[in-house]
Amino acid sequence: MGEAQQRNIATARAFYDAGPASSDEQRRRYFAENFVWHVPGDTDLSGAYSGQSYFTDMPERMQPLDEWLIDIDIVSANDALVISSGRLRGRRLGREINVTAGHVFRFDQDARIVEAWGWCADQESLDKFFAATA
Repeated sequence: MGEAQQRNIATARAFYDAGPASSDEQRRRYFAENFVWHVPGDTDLSGAYSGQSYFTDMPERMQPLDEWLIDIDIVSANDALVISSGRLRGRRLGREINVTAGHVFRFDQDARIVEAWGWCADQESLDKFFAATA
């Protein structure tokens, strides 16, 4: 594995180690200035968030959120791309979710995230979890 791939994997792991979604401000240093974050699915939360909207709009749309944990088991790299896989667990509006999920990250030459895509093995359950009403 090359040095760039090792740096990208280290950044992805540090991103996850920074804590749950409620503390994304602590993760700002892992992102390039004009990054884009893609949230999958068909809810008010779904779509692309660019720059500051990732830190403000996305967390606001996730609320109310009682629990949000991502336990990553696998992180692997190929050139500028890193893919992660693990368990996503959460509680919101009396609903619970426990699914396989992760991210695909694209990094720049400085090991900063320039684009990311979330994914979920059970997208229908994730959409129900983030439905606007109880």
